[in-house]
Amino acid sequence: MGYNVHSIFSTPVLESTLEVSSEIVDYVNLLQYTRTDSNNADISELKNILDHSIFFNYSKQINALVDEFVFAVSKFDKNKLILNRVASWVNRHHYADWAQNHFHANSFVSGVWYLETSENCGDLIMQNPYVGFGIPLEYSKTEDNEYNSNSCIFPAIKNKIYIFPSTLRHSVCRNETKNMRTSIAFNYYARGMLATENNIIYS
Repeated sequence: MGYNVHSIFSTPVLESTLEVSSEIVDYVNLLQYTRTDSNNADISELKNILDHSIFFNYSKQINALVDEFVFAVSKFDKNKLILNRVASWVNRHHYADWAQNHFHANSFVSGVWYLETSENCGDLIMQNPYVGFGIPLEYSKTEDNEYNSNSCIFPAIKNKIYIFPSTLRHSVCRNETKNMRTSIAFNYYARGMLATENNIIYS
């Protein structure tokens, strides 16, 4: 008896490369940072880092990638939505630092761009919201696949950039090295016409 399997309601994650200059690394290392309340990372005091003139060309490239993710990949209507970057900041993780499971509130699309990394510095882990078909139980499996895995690993590699829906929960593994893991995180919000069969509103 034959059958078809349909992979529905997929969650896209865009992966690309954006080359980091030494000038950028030097610049972010001179910024002022605050230790998180959970004592697991340094966060830049500036929350609009990609708006600074030194990032002008990088910012344009990130904007283009976000546009690609939202309009070309996810097929939202470019004529009805405007994307605005609402926050961008630097994360620094020292030895043993990590990031807890979280999502980015008050935003539509988020991303991370790695400036400084080394092997075993801590990868990005995306969490599967539908594991166990949405039931919070652990079942025995003969193998891991896209339907039953708890999570998916995206390597922390210098110059890599990942863009994903802000609702996607994610975490960062413990930095097992003496080297700094440095990244820029960013959020975008979508404004424009929101339409259903019976209602049209503007955000």
